[in-house]
Amino acid sequence: MNSHLTIRDDLVRALAGEASRLRSLENQNPTDIGKAGRDISAEQRTITVSAVKKVLKALLEKTITPSDANSWAWLARGGVVRTIEGVAVRVETDYQDDKEEAIAEAVSRLSELGDLVDGTIDDTELKQLIQVLTD
Repeated sequence: MNSHLTIRDDLVRALAGEASRLRSLENQNPTDIGKAGRDISAEQRTITVSAVKKVLKALLEKTITPSDANSWAWLARGGVVRTIEGVAVRVETDYQDDKEEAIAEAVSRLSELGDLVDGTIDDTELKQLIQVLTD
């Protein structure tokens, strides 16, 4: 598989809630990430309830780290993919229309992970965020 297709696949899967995929993207050339972001459809760049729940459940089950969830939140919130070179690549994203408020709330909390204030999310809060997305 060529590099562009691998980057594109990792980006699509990350947007779909596979937060750990961002680890492989952080080692890629920023220009290639940007190109891959432009090559995927608007539908694939839409952050869905399913994607957010996948990240929240993975964090709850400890199959991803808080850092992974935080990186994913930055992708979901502002389309930011960070590389190890310190470059922030922008990918246009949008939220699922009918659940935009609940998605924004969950993504906002995930983006705070690691902050001095509100930088942790306990299991009870994770379950509550999942429930709000389910209702």
